This record gives sequence, C-alpha cells and structure tokens, in this order.
Amino acid sequence: MSAAQGAFEPGFDALRGCAVFGVFAHHLHAYTGLSLPVLGVAGGLLGVQLFFLISGYLIVSSARREPPLGYLVRRAFRIFPAYWAVVATLTLSRGLLADAAEHPWLFLANWWALTHAVPAALLRFDVTTVAWTLTIELGWYLLVPLLVAIEPAGAAVRARYWRALLVVSLLLSIAWVTAAQAGVLDAPFEAAIAAAGVAPVDAFMRFAFIVNALPAQLAFFVAGAWFATEPRVLDRIPDAALAAAAVAFALPAAGWNDLLGLHPAPLSGLGLLAFLVLVRRRLAVRVGKFAAGWCWLGRVSYPVYLVHVPLIIAVSAALAGSGWLVAAAAAVAVGITAQLLHHLIERPGIALGRRIAARVQPNARTSPSV
Repeated sequence: MSAAQGAFEPGFDALRGCAVFGVFAHHLHAYTGLSLPVLGVAGGLLGVQLFFLISGYLIVSSARREPPLGYLVRRAFRIFPAYWAVVATLTLSRGLLADAAEHPWLFLANWWALTHAVPAALLRFDVTTVAWTLTIELGWYLLVPLLVAIEPAGAAVRARYWRALLVVSLLLSIAWVTAAQAGVLDAPFEAAIAAAGVAPVDAFMRFAFIVNALPAQLAFFVAGAWFATEPRVLDRIPDAALAAAAVAFALPAAGWNDLLGLHPAPLSGLGLLAFLVLVRRRLAVRVGKFAAGWCWLGRVSYPVYLVHVPLIIAVSAALAGSGWLVAAAAAVAVGITAQLLHHLIERPGIALGRRIAARVQPNARTSPSV
C-alpha cells in the first residue's frame, strides 16, 4: 500500500480516535475526579505519544510526495484555521482581549502555537491547555523536510538511514530527559521561565517546559516515520505478539516511567507502535460498526483535542458536580462542537490549503486527509 493510500486507511482514523479519547479521559479525571481505568491516569501520556507516532508516519509520507512550499502551506492550513477559531472564541469569552493588547507579543506567540517555547505566553494566553503539543508538532513539521531532503535514493539505503535516525533519536531523547530532569539544562531556559514569573526554575516549570521539549518526544515521531519507510518489518509480527507488546509496554506506561526514572520513557512508544501496527492491520481487513465509531472520532479528533478541556470545565461548573452525568454531558458537548468545527472550519481550511498549494507548486502530489 502506498503512502498516499495510507493516509486514507481507516486504521489511522481509528487510531486518532483512540488517542484523543485517551487525552479526553485523562482531563476528565483531572478536572472532575472521574477516572477510567488506566486512561484516567495515563490517557494523556498515551494519547499524545500515539498522536506523535501517527504524525511521524503520515507527515514523512506527505513530505516525500510534496515539494517543500506546498507541504508547508498544507501543514499551515491543516493546523491553524480550527486553532485560531478556538483561540479567538475563548480569548473573547474569557475577557482576555485587553490583556492581549497589553502583551501583544505574548499573545502572538500563542496565536501561532509557539507557546511551549514561550512560557509566559503559555501561562497567560493558552486557553486550550493543550497548545504545548502543537509547538512540538510544528517543530516536527519543520524538521521533516530536512530529513527527507537528505534521504538516500535506494530503498535499502533509505531503510538503513531511518534505522540510524531511530537509534539516534532514542539516544537523544533518553539523554535529554535524563539531563533535563537533573536540572543540567536549566540555564538556557532560565530567562524565558523567569519572564513567566518563576525564578529560579522549579520542578513544575522544568518538567513542563524543558523535560517535555521536542528532543524528548523525537523518538516517537521518528518511530512512526521509520514504520512508514519499512512497514513490512513490523507487518510480519503476529497479532498475538503485537497485542502482548501493547499490553506490556503501553498500558503500564506510568509504571515503566517510574521504574526507568524517565518521564517520558521510550518503552511506552514501543507498546503504542505495536498497537498502531495491530489496529492498522485489523482495520485494513474489516471495519465494523464499533470501529466506525472510532473512525468518526478520529476524523474530528483535532477539534475534539482543541475544545475538550474548556468544555469539560464549563459543563462541570454548569452542573455543579462530577461523575457520569458530567462525563456524558461533556462528551456530548465536545462531540457536537467538534463536528461543527470540523464541518465549518477544519475541512474548508484543509481544502483551501490544498488549492493554494496546488497553485504555488502545481506538480505536487497531495492527499487531502493528511
């Protein structure tokens, strides 16, 4: 199956649905106290890492098909229209417009989803609470064309190139997290964190802005990109072995992190990669009604991701409580809002980006769903 076809696979929609459900479950626990098994504690960790793996697979495939300018145009129109709609709505509804006028550069950092690189902007203007991952994604989007530009031409040599990159990214991620947790990397970030009102760097700011920076997450992206390059290597593994790896390494992710002393640790990525391969394989054969629901959730996963925390908070406050009633009401509110955003803003934005990319680089071969 080609990379272009891979973008349309139901497996990837279902995987996005699983990822965003994990993040939703984690924040439901954080803001209402209602905890689903495993996902209440680790759903945010697992969901974000699964998103990064999927992005590694799909974005490297996209960059291989498209000239750089068209690729960047399509990436921008994929990410920003829905994000801007949510940020603008929440900024106005929370009365932050005057604050934005007083601190325009901080607001613009948030507007362009760069808040994880600007702590003061994230703490003051991040109305979604999830914008930090968009900064990480944007870093990957900019890195991929460079990695693809220097790919060797032959399939065998290209495979060795991505295997080497995977090893390097694993070592880099482990070294970065180890050094960051020890405070060794505080100095380059001190001024930016001090501008957010925290000096010296404390444990929370260190974890939020240094430990979890792009180098710590890079191995997840590169693992997805490697799988896109050599899918047959993992496709030969039996379903039972993939399921065992997912259960052994993904579900107890928090435990592995604690055992290894690494937050995040690469072992959860190994389990999630096994889960990705298994779901993609199974849904390539048959998409039943149950899977169709996950596919729908995957198609609206980006709007769900953007709006779920503000809506969980709003519904919980409106119903003055927690529990399953709040969870159900929040899920309905998030689903309806996400579907509207998807239909009215996200899909038109993607289509506009595709048309503009076709004009600036008419020879690009693109896929509308990446």
